[in-house]
Amino acid sequence: MPDNKPDTVLLYEWRKIWKDIKQPGLKFSDRINYIFNSPGWRHDGTGKTVRQYQRDYWAKKNKKKEDIQKKSA
Repeated sequence: MPDNKPDTVLLYEWRKIWKDIKQPGLKFSDRINYIFNSPGWRHDGTGKTVRQYQRDYWAKKNKKKEDIQKKSA
């Protein structure tokens, strides 16, 4: 967020959603998805949702655990 003003804190994400919805060339379904899908959802597939971040986190954590077990064996 650019600052900690109350209006910025309250409206920041809504402004970002509005900006996403106003992109030219979007299908109506994409506009609806920007409102109701997970944070990070992008119509072109470039964004990462919370579930994708969680998967990446657990995969990384499990890899570290496996590496530690291999070193101790």
